[in-house]
Amino acid sequence: MSGAGYRAAFLVLVWAAPGMAAQAVADSSRVEAAARHLEEEIVAPCCWRQSVADHTSAVALEIRQEIRRALYDGMTPEQVKAMYVRKYGERILMVPPRQGFNYVLWLIPIAASIGAFGVASHLLRRWRKGVAPVRQAPTPAAATNAALAKVDQQLKDWIE
Repeated sequence: MSGAGYRAAFLVLVWAAPGMAAQAVADSSRVEAAARHLEEEIVAPCCWRQSVADHTSAVALEIRQEIRRALYDGMTPEQVKAMYVRKYGERILMVPPRQGFNYVLWLIPIAASIGAFGVASHLLRRWRKGVAPVRQAPTPAAATNAALAKVDQQLKDWIE
């Protein structure tokens, strides 16, 4: 290659290098964003309570590294998630997929909310109607003369 050829190749590299570096940074940030999203969707298999993103165990750290490695190797986030579902089952997912029996898990909170609303509205209607007034005991003025005479007779019999 001649001196002009080297200069041309150098100019092409100088011109293309920033674009390639920017592309590498963009790819890296895209992979990191996808990895963080996947870490939020996958449960740490050591306790089955927290996501891999929140858990601090060695298993969670290993899974975070495996996720990044798989994404950098060219796997899609769906493929990585499917890999963990095959390895651990659907239990590894923070949110169960909306299919089959899992629909029940999605419908229970909705049904409970509707039921709670129904009970609350029923109770409110009852409270708005108010409580029936308490019946008062009859006053002595309301007693009949015959009843008073009977009471007087019983008192006399009791005293004697």
